[in-house]
Amino acid sequence: MAKENAKCMFLISTLVDDTQMQSLLVCETAHKMWNKLRSIHEQWSETSRLTITQCFHEYWMNAYDSVVAHVAKVENLGLQLRNVGEKISDVAVMAKVIEVLPSKYKSLKTAWDSVPASQQNMETLTERLIKEECQMNMSDEETGAFAVMSINRQKGNARYPYKTKSSQEQETRSDIECFYC
Repeated sequence: MAKENAKCMFLISTLVDDTQMQSLLVCETAHKMWNKLRSIHEQWSETSRLTITQCFHEYWMNAYDSVVAHVAKVENLGLQLRNVGEKISDVAVMAKVIEVLPSKYKSLKTAWDSVPASQQNMETLTERLIKEECQMNMSDEETGAFAVMSINRQKGNARYPYKTKSSQEQETRSDIECFYC
């Protein structure tokens, strides 16, 4: 029995990190080591459950994130909640993904309501979000290209639409006050 206890104590001590090992040094048996680890991790679990729940409810999509990154963050928070024993449904995760989308996704939010409930899942939602994002990016590029073309037409296709100084104006800089120094 003592031999098995020593083996178990050795295994536990090799598998924990140094910070946890400090609290296990006072334990005389593998059973006490195991109970100590369990009590430490149960306390951590309760604390992290609250923290992760707050993060989930306070999360907002970053303006620079793609929809794929956004969906991944929300799904990750949902998975973390499940890992600490919190019950969170797939519907709640989908609702969070949709809820925190920027206003430019308003049409997708409305269209999602018309999708049959049997087809409302994360895969379908992610697919539709990616399509919507691609369409928005394409229309933004078209708008940008149109704006550049109209500026060039207004300026007579000038490469640099700004006034340039004549060479004589560029040479006489004595009237300019320098604030650099």
